[in-house]
Order: sequence, then structure tokens, then C-alpha cells
Amino acid sequence: MKTIIVPVDFSKCSVSAAKFAYEIAKQNKSKLVFFHTFHVPIPPPDAVVDIIPTSELAEANNTSLKKLVQKEIKPDADNVEIIYESVAG
Repeated sequence: MKTIIVPVDFSKCSVSAAKFAYEIAKQNKSKLVFFHTFHVPIPPPDAVVDIIPTSELAEANNTSLKKLVQKEIKPDADNVEIIYESVAG
């Protein structure tokens, strides 16, 4: 099985690349991985704030990826397996 990894930063260029990758995956019956990295916000040492767990940030970014794909790419029932992955880094 073939896998196509598409880095997504939510820019117009990455959305265009994601659309192109989706079409390639559909033609080649490939798995598609939409991948996003994010920075963990680090508050100043003297700030009194609640720190959001990295897992919550990753889940929020995965939700954003899913919404982007549903809105911009509009996948149909063509058997393209889509995986959403967000990691801190």
C-alpha cells in the first residue's frame, strides 16, 4: 500500500497541495496522511496562566484538519483512507 504524507499549515498553498495529493491518492488507491506540527505556547515565568495540555492542542488541530478537508477537498466515498496527525514540534 502506498502512503502520501501532506504537510498542512492551513495556508492557501498547503490547501492546494492537499487537493492535489487527494486526487493522486484517489487515482493510485493510496492512503493519505494530513500532517500538521504546532508550537506549544510557553508563558513567561512570572505569568499566572493555565497551561493547555499538548494532547488538547493536538486534538484541536486534528479537528481543524478534518474541517479543512471536509470544506476544501470534500472527499467522497472513493475508498481513500485519510489519517489526521498533529504533533508538537
